Amino acid sequence: MLGLNDFSLITTGPEYKIQIADMTSASVLGAGAIAGAVLIDPVWNKNTFSTSVNLAASSMNMAGGRLHMDINNKKHQHQTTFAGQSAKNNFRYQDRFGHTKKMDHAQNHFMDGRHHSRFLLHPKTTLSASVWGRSHFREIPPTLTEVKSQATQKDDFIRNVLTLQHSEKNHIFNSKIYYGFQNQNYIDPNIQLDARHTFQNFQLKIDNHWNISPSLAFKYGLHENYFTSRSDNYDQVHTQNRFSSYGQILWNIHEKFKLAALVRPEWVSSQPVKWAANIHGDIHGTSGGKWTLHLNHNIAWPTLNDLYWEPGGNPSLLPEENWWTGISYGRSWSSNFSLQVKGYHRRSKNWIQWLPGKGGIWIPGNHKSARIYGAHLNIDYSPISILTTKFRYHFTRVFFPGSSTKKLQAIYTPAHHATAIAHFNILTQLSLSLQSEYTSTRYVLQDHSDALDPYFLISGHLQYTYSSRWKMTVSLYNVLNTQYQGVKNRPMPGRIIELNTQYKF
Repeated sequence: MLGLNDFSLITTGPEYKIQIADMTSASVLGAGAIAGAVLIDPVWNKNTFSTSVNLAASSMNMAGGRLHMDINNKKHQHQTTFAGQSAKNNFRYQDRFGHTKKMDHAQNHFMDGRHHSRFLLHPKTTLSASVWGRSHFREIPPTLTEVKSQATQKDDFIRNVLTLQHSEKNHIFNSKIYYGFQNQNYIDPNIQLDARHTFQNFQLKIDNHWNISPSLAFKYGLHENYFTSRSDNYDQVHTQNRFSSYGQILWNIHEKFKLAALVRPEWVSSQPVKWAANIHGDIHGTSGGKWTLHLNHNIAWPTLNDLYWEPGGNPSLLPEENWWTGISYGRSWSSNFSLQVKGYHRRSKNWIQWLPGKGGIWIPGNHKSARIYGAHLNIDYSPISILTTKFRYHFTRVFFPGSSTKKLQAIYTPAHHATAIAHFNILTQLSLSLQSEYTSTRYVLQDHSDALDPYFLISGHLQYTYSSRWKMTVSLYNVLNTQYQGVKNRPMPGRIIELNTQYKF
């Protein structure tokens, strides 16, 4: 309802790398990648055969494990991961009257399995195949205004992708086929609700990277994206078809100046054609710093839930259009100090946002216009060989010019957010990491009559590496036992102790 992705359905580990395609490079991914995209890819182990086992437990009555296996040779590579976890999540919290209680009806458990294979069919041709399945069950705990909750949610999905890559002297050809199936079941006996939602997605992507010359390249491709959804919250089965093409020029005009430009028209069922476009340039200064300037136009199509969900869906929604402008500067003064500063401005037309309406029902609507501007600051500094520090600060301003002359900040959007990380190599086998996070006030209602307090969190991780095969980590989350909320009337956990151990065979 807040327009956020549910990252709790992703199990991470050292066998996967997570990258952020920021706003300067995400337009090639198409509509919806407004501010960027999260990319998750397998990390291929060079060992011929390896197996690792991870076990974890925490003070929230959590127990979990992961088994990972790699098999590699010159012609093919395979990796398989199985993971599972069960947690009661009965952490202590304070109710509206200041009484300390234990969270009730909050347990969850999941089973997760993933397999990736890569085959060298020819010195220039590679075939990759992946499958990912997960079954996730969670109890929905009561809010601070509820006496009891019996609601539960179960998510089951399977995702498959097949990729073929062929390389020639001046061409890199890629084709990708994806199919995903997801089933969700939400049950709440208190209101006699048993809602099922089945969602399918098919994608076909074909593109080519053509190196015209050492300084000039051209990328082009097609993307078919088909959705179908059946739900107890719909009046019928609904479908949506998206088709797009794109062309992108990458031009190294000078050793100190690079330019990229992209256009991407997209056609969607029952909607007029819309265009995504991007142009950005990289300028390397004489002092060693790099400037990046970008201008983007992107769109966000209404999803099937936006259009047809009952109650709340809005079939009259228009596609959202966004214009971005931004500038960034980055420089490394030495091997132990680097700085990056970004500034941006976004203007949105028909911005889609779910807001609480009459009777507490959340309803998506098109705001006539929205303005978003802000700045990011990243600093990496290693004053001595045993200490590495990172600091990140984000300032974000979001408001709707037409709704109020006061230009009030949008709900659940903090104006200030900062994180700081310090990593100490105490001994050869012992290291300590400290992480702190600050989130400023977030307003719950658009008229700012209700808000969530700012909060500050500190967490620590002590890792002992006995050998190249075995290591153990003790983590202490929310060291100060801060009482805070991410969503109104839903308290978050206080202090948590977690133990993780990994052994490689």
